[in-house]
Amino acid sequence: MALSDKKTLIARRLAGKERTEEHARSMKIDGRASLVWELIKRRFWRIVLVNLIMLAFCLPLIAVVVVRWTRVYAQGLSAVFSAGLGLSPCPLPSIAGAAEYGVLLLDLSFFALLIPALALAAIGIAGGVHHMRVLIRTEGIFLLGDFWQGVKRNFLQTLEAMLFFGIVLYVVRILADVAQYHVALGDPASGWLITSEVLGYLILSVALLVAMWMVSIGDAYKQGPISLFVSAVAVTFRTLPFTVLFAAIASIPVLLSLFGGAFFGMMGSFLLFLFGICYALLVWMAYSQWVFDRYLGADAETVAAAAERREGASEEPARPRKPEEPVIDYKTHVLLSGKSTLLSRALLPIDEGNDPVPLTALDRATLKGAEERRAAILSECAGHAAAHAKDPAIAEYNQIFEEREKSLPSKKKKRTKKPKMLGK
Repeated sequence: MALSDKKTLIARRLAGKERTEEHARSMKIDGRASLVWELIKRRFWRIVLVNLIMLAFCLPLIAVVVVRWTRVYAQGLSAVFSAGLGLSPCPLPSIAGAAEYGVLLLDLSFFALLIPALALAAIGIAGGVHHMRVLIRTEGIFLLGDFWQGVKRNFLQTLEAMLFFGIVLYVVRILADVAQYHVALGDPASGWLITSEVLGYLILSVALLVAMWMVSIGDAYKQGPISLFVSAVAVTFRTLPFTVLFAAIASIPVLLSLFGGAFFGMMGSFLLFLFGICYALLVWMAYSQWVFDRYLGADAETVAAAAERREGASEEPARPRKPEEPVIDYKTHVLLSGKSTLLSRALLPIDEGNDPVPLTALDRATLKGAEERRAAILSECAGHAAAHAKDPAIAEYNQIFEEREKSLPSKKKKRTKKPKMLGK
């Protein structure tokens, strides 16, 4: 499908629903891979801190996975899955499928526990996603308060994504265990059962990608529960090749810990504990921001600045740009500049009033006369300022700061009670 069709579909789902941002975006939008590497180098220990906070919310999830693995391993060691050597005079019953049935019983309980564990992990993921997105948009501004702001802002969207993935994971895993059980029993439809198991894991992979897009879209755009799911599905299938590629790159620590064997498994677990979750979120949020800028358009000033840099590097001069509206309005510019004593009152013209007289001597009479002339000039300046205090330009300038002072909360001094004297 053509690129214009992709832009039309994604823009129809997300355009005009951007969330308000607390931090201004950096003017640089290219070099996202190098930006992720620079952020890891410059903010490494702070990223480790955020990773540990997220890891604390993921402890129940980790506990469920570890306990389930130990139970399956212990069951394989303790249970007898052999029919003997034929030396017993009593016939032994067939125990084909007993091991698969035991795993099915364990998964019924442990994969059900994964759903509330994922809901609790959504707290940490919601804060981490917003924090990593702020790091990418601002190129390194780190405020720990952004994490808790992200929890407040994204928890419901992240909870929806985690519950969606947890339910799909539970259904797919139980159906896979049932298929393995029937294959072990020698069911004649074993081929179809194995095919359905493979198809179930493909559906689980797509559900994981959709959940990841739900998290990133929920942080950047205002979406309802159904609209968030539909938008995530649309973006997933419109950007499927790149989505699979960057999801695999972001999941390198997880893949190493699960399928890396003894050495690489320990290395992957160490990376996950140190900064692996933040690394995955940094890679994914950088990619998702690229998708938003590609199909929806970045901020006008950001794109224009990048275009000017590219044109400036070439031989042709940059074209003059005519923005439709100013980036900062007049009142905001005045407030950012601060109140000026020269602009808040009218100044006496230099060709009016008493002229300063240079000193010819340093005796008492001369200094006294100079002081009197100085007082007269100050009096004339004050009178001129009072006479022109209601001029439109001066009155509008002072009104801007008066409105700002009225909007600020007033600081009330606490009244301290006087200590009571003995006998009173």
